[in-house]
Amino acid sequence: MTVRFGVVGASHWARTVHARTLSDLPGAHLVGVWSRTAAHATEIAQELNVTAFETFEEMLDAVDVVSIAVSPQAQASLALKAAAAGKSLLLEKPMAPDVVGANAVAQAIRDAGVSSIVFFMRRFVQEIEDVISAAAARKWTNARVAIHSNAMSSESPYASSIWRQQPHSELWDIGPHVLSVLLPVLGPATSVSAEFDDRHSLLTTTHAGGATSHISLSLRATADEIIREYRFSGDDGEIVLPEPSFSPHDAFARAALDLIEMHSTGTLTHNCDAAFGLEVSRLLAGGERSALNGGIAVKLDHGKALSP
Repeated sequence: MTVRFGVVGASHWARTVHARTLSDLPGAHLVGVWSRTAAHATEIAQELNVTAFETFEEMLDAVDVVSIAVSPQAQASLALKAAAAGKSLLLEKPMAPDVVGANAVAQAIRDAGVSSIVFFMRRFVQEIEDVISAAAARKWTNARVAIHSNAMSSESPYASSIWRQQPHSELWDIGPHVLSVLLPVLGPATSVSAEFDDRHSLLTTTHAGGATSHISLSLRATADEIIREYRFSGDDGEIVLPEPSFSPHDAFARAALDLIEMHSTGTLTHNCDAAFGLEVSRLLAGGERSALNGGIAVKLDHGKALSP
């Protein structure tokens, strides 16, 4: 069975990862592309010999699955329309710019009974996923994560990303990737506290099994600060999450293949579905609330932020 895909967006990521991957993926038929900037959609469509849709609604009529690669602010409203139209969804992280939007998207997907995957990229790299699965079976007391990137440098293709130019955007940009690894290993979070400085978001999470994590995130790291490390410690030892060489294209292909299988069989749950995306967003929102209130810990109930 071939599943018809439409790509929303015309950014570097939409073009090089979503559209190009789907254009030659077995089991997928890339029907076309839509963007609010029609000229950009036309460029991609001509390059890949697909349709440049004039409207989002026209795309919805022509596809089975909508693959969205736009800002979180734009993604949420489009995802709501796609779910209401009965389309399965391949979403970027975060699903929305805040927990209210993420909850609305997850609820719409649940109400429509459609399949969904949020592209937490490292969860679709087999070597990393194997270590996560093995680590989830062991008991850990502490995790330390440092993800310091220079993604906002002038040489980066993401430097012009408007939503990433906002203060502390690393929380909602890098944070989802980190939590997508930590939560399956450490279990549900029961509280989160956070602080912001000029170039970093610093989070501490406590988990139901008693483990804690200390997380440092940055999109504006200097050359000597760049690091990517996930380290888990417990009574019986320590592991460091591997950082194998991989391409976003291959990871996205795996996510799309998973969604094709889900859509074809009517499967509604996945380790990285919208329900999990909502859990991640709730924790991030709790961290944001904590940072804006002087670092006071925010209690969580199954990921849902409660009053400090």
